[in-house]
Amino acid sequence: MGNDISTQSHTLTVDTIAHGFATQYEQHRTEFDQVVAQISATTIEDPAKTLVTFQQNHNCILVLLNEYLIVIKLNHAKVPSLLDVIELETPDEMIFGPVQRTGNDFQLKITSALNTSYLVKFLNIEAMKHWEATLNETITTLKQDNATDERSRTTSTEASAHDPLEAIGNAVVAVSNQDVHWNVDDQGVIGHGQPTEESGNTKGETKRGSSDSLDTDIQKSMASVQEALSNGMLPLHQDHAAGGIFHSGPLTELRGHALRSATKHPKWVEIIDDVFIYYDWDHDKAPEHHEKCKGSPKFIDLELIESVHVGVLKNDESIFGACCGTRVGLDDANIQRHSNDTNVGEEGATSMFGFSVFWKKKGKNVAASFLTKSTQEAEKWVTMINDCKPCNPSNMEKDVEQFDAFMNNCNNGDVLLFRGKKINNKLLRGITRSKYDHVGMVVRGTAGAYLLDATGDGICLHSFEKFKKKGWYKPYQYVCRRALKWTNNAGAAEMPKIYVQRLHTFVEKTVGMPYRLTPSSLMNKSSTAKLKQNRGYFCSELVAAAYQHMGVLGPNPEAQKYWPGTFQSTLAKWDHFNLKMKECVTLNGNNCLPHLDRVERRILWEGGVRSKSSRGGCFG
Repeated sequence: MGNDISTQSHTLTVDTIAHGFATQYEQHRTEFDQVVAQISATTIEDPAKTLVTFQQNHNCILVLLNEYLIVIKLNHAKVPSLLDVIELETPDEMIFGPVQRTGNDFQLKITSALNTSYLVKFLNIEAMKHWEATLNETITTLKQDNATDERSRTTSTEASAHDPLEAIGNAVVAVSNQDVHWNVDDQGVIGHGQPTEESGNTKGETKRGSSDSLDTDIQKSMASVQEALSNGMLPLHQDHAAGGIFHSGPLTELRGHALRSATKHPKWVEIIDDVFIYYDWDHDKAPEHHEKCKGSPKFIDLELIESVHVGVLKNDESIFGACCGTRVGLDDANIQRHSNDTNVGEEGATSMFGFSVFWKKKGKNVAASFLTKSTQEAEKWVTMINDCKPCNPSNMEKDVEQFDAFMNNCNNGDVLLFRGKKINNKLLRGITRSKYDHVGMVVRGTAGAYLLDATGDGICLHSFEKFKKKGWYKPYQYVCRRALKWTNNAGAAEMPKIYVQRLHTFVEKTVGMPYRLTPSSLMNKSSTAKLKQNRGYFCSELVAAAYQHMGVLGPNPEAQKYWPGTFQSTLAKWDHFNLKMKECVTLNGNNCLPHLDRVERRILWEGGVRSKSSRGGCFG
C-alpha cells in the first residue's frame, strides 16, 4: 500500500487495537496464556480455533472482532502480539470482499474494505470452509445493515408483555384512532354527513367490542405509570412549567358525528410536547397525576393540524369554528348531556363559546370541538395551540459539546438520553412527565466508543462514527449525555478496572458479539446460543441491567422498573438514586464511588445549535 489516506487509516487502526490488546494482556496474562496454550495444542478440533498462516507468518489465529478481522501472532515462549488487522467495513460503509479460494491447499484470498488483499492458509479443509462461510455471512449482514438509512426506533427488542414503554404509546394511539370526531365536508361544514366508518353510531361514543380490550390496555399502561410515580422512578413535578406543560385547564368536549345527537364530555386538557392530550375529568381543579392516570387519555398531534378556529355557538345560528365561515344550524336543546356531565355549563344556556381543531384522519377531514366559558378563554387556547414552539433545551447555548469533543469525553457507563420526534415518543413523554423517551449507554471498546441500546432492531452495539455517518440521530429532536463520574479521596478518578470488566462482559453476553480482545474472544466462541437465550430488554431496562451487572446498582428495584425518565437529572429522588449507587459500590469494598452528573450535555452532531423543526414541543 502507498502512503495515502487509506494507509494512514490502517496504521492508526492497527496501532489502536494493538494498544488495546497489550493492555488487556497485561491485565489478564494468566487467562491469555492458558487460551494460547490450548489453541497451540494439536488436539483442538474446532475449525474456528485452529492455527493459520497469514501472509507467510506461521502460528497465527484469526479473531472476528465486530467490524475487524484481527490477526494474532503466537510467539513461542513470548508474549503474543497483534500482527495485522483486516478492515471489514469503513466509516464510509465500504464493505470487504470478496472471499475467494486461490486453488492452493486450504487457502483463501480476503480483500479488505480498504481494497487490500491478504492470503490466509488453513490447516485443513474444514477450517477453510468454516472461515469462508463465516466471512461471507458477515458480508451479507453488513450489507443488510447498510441497506436502510434508519434503525427501527421502537424501544423494545421484541413484543414482550413486560415492556411498559411501547404499551403506553400503542394503547393511547389505538384508543385515539377509534375516537369519534366531527365530520367536515368539502365545503368545510362541520357535523353534516354520515358517521365515519370506525364509529358506526351517532351518539358520539366510541364503538364497543374491540374498544373493551383497548380500555383494558389503557388501564394497564396507566397503572404502570402510577406505580413508577409511586416508587420515585419518574419525575413528579409540582408545577406545570417544570413538568413541561405549555398550557392546561378544564374544557368540555363536544362529541359526535351527527349534530342532533352530540354529547358533552368534561375533560382536563394539556398542551404538552406539541401534543394536545385530554383526560376524563369533571372538576375545575387540576387533577393529580395519579388521577389523570385513571382518565383514559386521548390526544391530537398538533404537528398535524391544519387549522384551529374560535367561535360562538348559539341556539339558532352556528357551531363555532366552522371552516371558511360556514354556519351550521345547531340547537343547544339537541346537545345531549353526558351521563357524567353534571358540572358543565348551565341548563337552558342561550349560547356557548369554544374552539375547533381541524386535521385529517385516515384521509378524511375531521374536527374536535371544545366548549369554554368565554370567547377570551377560547382565544387563549387557540393562541397557545398556535404558539407551541419548537422544542429546544433551555441549556442550548451552554451545556453542549461538538461531536469530536463528545468522542473524546465520553466514557464507559455514560448515559445517553434521546428525545424522539414521533407521536409515540411524544405521548410517552407527555404521560410520564419525562423529557426523554429512549435511553442508551456508552461503551468503550478496543477500537473506540460504541452506543449500546435496545431498539426494534434488537440489542445493538454500533460505533458512534457509524451512528453519525448513517444519520441515525435525525429521528431525534436532540440527544444528551450524562456522564458517569467516579471520585475517591483524591478527587476525580477513572472507573475501577473491575467495573469496566463487568460492563464489557455484560455487553458481550447480551449482544452476543465480541468487540474487544479478551481471552474468550480468541477462542471465537459462537454467539448463537447467547442470542437465543436472551429474552430481550426494553431500552431503560437494558441500561439498568448493565449497571446492576456491574455492581453499580443493587438488584432492587428490578431492572424492568426503570424508565427513560428515571435517568434524567430532574428526577425528584435523583440524589437518593446516586446515594444508592454509592452505597452499592461501598458494600463491595470499593472506595472509588460513582455518581451520574447532573449536567445533561447536548451532542451537536453537525456542529449547529438550533433545532430545525418547525414545531416540536415545549419542554425546554
